Amino acid sequence: MSSKSIQRGPELIVPEHYSTVAEMLIYIADTHPEKGMTYISSSGDEQFESYPELLMQARKYLQSLQEQGIQQGQVVILEIDQSQEFYRTFWACMLGALLSPRLVLRLPGNQAQPVWRNSRKCGRYSGVR
Repeated sequence: MSSKSIQRGPELIVPEHYSTVAEMLIYIADTHPEKGMTYISSSGDEQFESYPELLMQARKYLQSLQEQGIQQGQVVILEIDQSQEFYRTFWACMLGALLSPRLVLRLPGNQAQPVWRNSRKCGRYSGVR
């Protein structure tokens, strides 16, 4: 059984040849289709999702958000308990430049921890391939 982890690290710096972090996801999905994310449920069950699958699902979620009238530049607040749904929605927002440039993760005990800091490249429209 795996335990949950919280990754901490330095500020995200997007390499200059990428206009947005969404372009980085597209690149990783194209060049490393065998890589991805493993979601761990509270019961310890693990589910793997490749980056190409995550990207495909994020594009579907973005289309759904756009059909509901959400447009580029609008702020979307994410409060989603299931990690797989959160990441699909998060990347949908990144692809469509819909996400506020600051996210806060609520930890047990009402502690707030910044997860996504203001980045000059996270809010630009990247288009959807």
